[in-house]
Amino acid sequence: MYANLGLVDKKIKIADLLDDYYKKENHHSIVELDENEKEYLKNNPKIKVHNESNWPPYNYNTNQTPKGFSIDYMNLLASKLGIQIEYISGFSWDEYIEKLKNNEIDVILNISKTPQREEFFNFTTSYTKSIDTVFTKKNSNLKNLDDFDGKTIAVIKGFYEEELLKKHYPNIKLLTVEDSIEALKKVAFDEADGAIDNFAVGNYYIQNNLISNLKPAFEVDDKRFNLEMHLATNKNNQILRDILEKTKAKITEEELFNLKKKWMDEKVYLNNSNIYLTQIEQSYLNNKKEITMCVDPDWEPFEKINENKEHEGIAADLIAMISKKLDINIKLIPTKSWEESLEFSKSKKCDILSFLNETPKRKEWLNFTNPIFEDPNVIVGRIETNEIKDLSKVKASIALPKGTAMYERFEKDFPNMMIIPVNSEEEAFSLVEQKKADLTLRSLIITAYTIKEQGLFNLKILHQPKNYENFLRIGVIKDEEILVGILNKAIEQITSDEIQTIVNKWVSIKYQEAADYTYFWVFFALTSVLIFFFLYRQYLLKHANNHLQKEVIKRTRQLESSNESLKQKRDELHNLNKNLELKIKEEVEKNRLIQEKLFKADKLASMGEMISNIAHQWRQPLSVISTLATGVKLQKEFDTLSDKELILNMDLINKNAQYLSETINDFKNFIKGDRNLQNYNLSSTINNFIHLVESSIKNSNIRMILNLDDDIFINGYPNELIQCFINIFNNSKDAYEETNQKNPLFFMETKKQNNQVIIKIKDNAQGIPQNIISKIYEPYFTTKHKSQGTGLGLHMTYKLITDGINGKIDAKNVSFEFEDKMEKGVEFKIVIDL
Repeated sequence: MYANLGLVDKKIKIADLLDDYYKKENHHSIVELDENEKEYLKNNPKIKVHNESNWPPYNYNTNQTPKGFSIDYMNLLASKLGIQIEYISGFSWDEYIEKLKNNEIDVILNISKTPQREEFFNFTTSYTKSIDTVFTKKNSNLKNLDDFDGKTIAVIKGFYEEELLKKHYPNIKLLTVEDSIEALKKVAFDEADGAIDNFAVGNYYIQNNLISNLKPAFEVDDKRFNLEMHLATNKNNQILRDILEKTKAKITEEELFNLKKKWMDEKVYLNNSNIYLTQIEQSYLNNKKEITMCVDPDWEPFEKINENKEHEGIAADLIAMISKKLDINIKLIPTKSWEESLEFSKSKKCDILSFLNETPKRKEWLNFTNPIFEDPNVIVGRIETNEIKDLSKVKASIALPKGTAMYERFEKDFPNMMIIPVNSEEEAFSLVEQKKADLTLRSLIITAYTIKEQGLFNLKILHQPKNYENFLRIGVIKDEEILVGILNKAIEQITSDEIQTIVNKWVSIKYQEAADYTYFWVFFALTSVLIFFFLYRQYLLKHANNHLQKEVIKRTRQLESSNESLKQKRDELHNLNKNLELKIKEEVEKNRLIQEKLFKADKLASMGEMISNIAHQWRQPLSVISTLATGVKLQKEFDTLSDKELILNMDLINKNAQYLSETINDFKNFIKGDRNLQNYNLSSTINNFIHLVESSIKNSNIRMILNLDDDIFINGYPNELIQCFINIFNNSKDAYEETNQKNPLFFMETKKQNNQVIIKIKDNAQGIPQNIISKIYEPYFTTKHKSQGTGLGLHMTYKLITDGINGKIDAKNVSFEFEDKMEKGVEFKIVIDL
């Protein structure tokens, strides 16, 4: 811009101008310093700062020019202070440490703080953070530091990693080197099994030195290895440390962002989706550019390849959602059959298979994500076939598509059955229809879709085999191991509502009865033949005319009779539809009555819980009232009761009676059951809920952690929301007991966001098993003994939130840190529109 305006020569780099700007003398300081600090800078207008030879992109030297993120950061500090920097280059890390100890330099730029170093140096607060990464050969299977027991790691001499590895991982052999590039070379040439370094540094060297046989294997998950970079001064130079700390506070977020954007991959720092990716994962996606995918070209409604060679169906929409969440293109590699897709995957022509079950054979070349979709398989046969109770006792033929997971499993599980291999599920259905096979196995969704879509009403579902559900996943070739974790993070973000919307799009079938022209065309064809025959024979057999006329009349009457029969069938169908509508209305009404009974049952359960709480809460005040009343009576009898003591005792009795009255009011408000819309304060409602369960909180020693916005008002039904809170709380309380939680925690958080109220409730009761978390809102679903739970609480909570106030509720397992300790539990998220 400046060059185009004619202000500078086009050959001059802006970076050079900035360097000149940093080196100018007497540049005015914008930092507020005290008199001692000003005097220090006056006496020391130029400070000596260390500059390493080889630690890009943070601190390195090219052609006698200091460069890197830390160098630019120091230059920015100097510009704000109005001082000059003299960079000291050409020494090893250990030598720089000694120089700072001896006051031969003033500042070390990028240094981590350890107890050993704090004996000699003063440290500023950190100015950037990074996590240590271990780099290995690409064919290595080492996945964490524990895997390195008895193996060798290259580490830079004097770096804090050397100290930590010696102390906490004594079984790892250390090979000390002078710098990062030497550490990586030791691995490349098999002198070490791995090298530990900052991710950005190691990745920089791999990409810029074409070290093609190395990879970032894993980030070190030991928090002691989290790298926080500080500026350090000599222990006796506290004043310079304080000056630098004040100046750090003047650096804006925008300035810091621009430095990171210049020297590092900004995507490591800016992730514009809800998915957190590690630096290794983000680097993988940046280098990958696109993911190649093979699919089943003929598996409707799950997926198919259409005439335009496009992927469509349930799987296609889920994959598109994952592609959008990860911001990476997923490219379809077209194939002609599922078997060809499997072969393409084995030969690494595609990175992933979109939608398949996990089997032992497939695990030979694939890794699998978590399930992306679940659907049961069913046995299908002809309408005249009896229902099957035990598949292992059936001797029949079954048509199964080759190369599928079900084919592989049926061979092993049911030797009593004769398997007829086919090329597609459509072919399997066709064989059953034509009585060339007795049975076939197919997904419930696909079975219902196909029978309705193609009108195959001569087929029916005979059996649902146990443990034959489709847990459909994405298969990833083993060369792309990092991709599995990335895809799992995207899959976790897909909600059940989103999945249901996609299923409804592809499985909802509009059925329209078409007019039947069969008899018309029969009549037309027959009449035409007769007329032609009549005209032809007219020349030859005139006397046959009467006979032909009678034949035409006879045929016509048959057609009229057939038409009358068709009309009767249509009337029967009309009546059947009418009866079906009435039956549906009856079932809907039954459903509504059941929901009312469920609500009442849940309300009664909650009332029982409340009565139990009140009994606990009343014990103490009733005991106090009884004791005080008895004491007053005895003192009166012995004539030892003073007026002052009488007034004091009466006040205490009145105070406890008021407490009992408040408890009754809370209980009355909860059970009164009126459903008038109210504009109520959410924080007050939560406090009322806590008051109602106060006894349970104390008895179970539950610690409540609240983070509430006191200014949130909701137009709705506060008692119903309290009931939801109680149901969630009771489930957490039971889970604390089941998991023997010694320090039970219950968190409640409220906030306003985008014209919505968000309520988050979580515990540390170890969470809900993944295989049942999707079922917790179903009525009567419970993992407790019948005497301990009805399975109605969370179902009614779901109904009250979604139907009662048009809100949303979702549950997921979470891991989180609280007071320096990792906790695990379940988090409920309630969203209410304002």
